[in-house]
Amino acid sequence: MIGARARAVVGVASLLVMAWTRPAQADEVLLDHLLADLDGFAGRHVEVAGHVENLRTGSSRRGQPQYTFDLSDGVRSVVIFGSGPPPCRTGATAVVIGTVQTGKRASQTVGRIDAVEVSCR
Repeated sequence: MIGARARAVVGVASLLVMAWTRPAQADEVLLDHLLADLDGFAGRHVEVAGHVENLRTGSSRRGQPQYTFDLSDGVRSVVIFGSGPPPCRTGATAVVIGTVQTGKRASQTVGRIDAVEVSCR
């Protein structure tokens, strides 16, 4: 009886660890759709593509490298925030997977994507 109960606990714990460490499925979204409804995408895990503009680098309070850039469709853009060295150069096409964060500035919704993964083309 104890053996079966222990196996069940280990099985449930394994499933929880797999669910917790596995990246959430990202919704593939066009940049203009995201920007048209930032509030609707707030907190969602998305995949979006565009061109890298205004790449900026810095470091956290703990000295860890971080970066921001504008991901643009040529007309509008969203700010991307990431940790580590920047994976793309200005002008590159990037695919970003991350979580949409929103806030208000002068009664206008502004947003950014906290990147989990960025790939360059």
